[in-house]
Amino acid sequence: MRLSWGFTAKTLTASKTRESYLVPPPTTLIGALAYGYSRLHRMPELHPRQVGSSSAEEVRRLVVSVNESVKSPLFQYADLSKIRWYYIREKEARFDAVALGKVYKGFSRGVGDLDVVYVVREESHMKTIAVSAHSIVRVGGSHGLVSVENVEYGPLQCSPSETDTKTRYSFWEDLAVNVSPQDVLVQEVVDYRKASIGSYAGAPLRRRIYPYSLALLAPIEVNVKVDSRKAVICRAGEEVVIVER
Repeated sequence: MRLSWGFTAKTLTASKTRESYLVPPPTTLIGALAYGYSRLHRMPELHPRQVGSSSAEEVRRLVVSVNESVKSPLFQYADLSKIRWYYIREKEARFDAVALGKVYKGFSRGVGDLDVVYVVREESHMKTIAVSAHSIVRVGGSHGLVSVENVEYGPLQCSPSETDTKTRYSFWEDLAVNVSPQDVLVQEVVDYRKASIGSYAGAPLRRRIYPYSLALLAPIEVNVKVDSRKAVICRAGEEVVIVER
């Protein structure tokens, strides 16, 4: 994916300040894929059979793992916005200011800004997900426009007994016994395997490691020792991803 300028994917905090994740979390990437999927299957934005649920739930059930790799420098920024509201009973207007967080991208040297691997449960779903990926138009907020430059699909080659690998793609921290180097981005995000898309009240947060250097503002490759009881190492062509069992 290539970002037009950046994106907004707000963190789950109780504060009135709307900060953004530095890297789009898995739930945001599933939501991005759901747009094309719902158009392909002529589904409304709200789930046609589950009241109050997003049609992205269909995609969430198909996807086993979402692994993303950052290709360009990312910078956090916040705009101060004035908000106002009116108390009818007291007949009083009040004002405040909140910081609305955004993430801007830097120069990506001729490559896309984000690479994403979607791992699906059934081989029969691969083509449907690939076609849906061609229709991804935004990440996060409605102004976070993206263009998809390339889509490939095919079977993964997994090694259940392998525990040591190198990867440039994100994974859950608790799936690894050891990670080096330590200069990596860690974000607490919603576990998409345990929470419905869009329904995050009380949803469990889980630490996710992104092979992205906060010091260099650049993608890196990390050495990982995986807990084979919890995850399996898989290869998609030349790319290595860690998939939870």
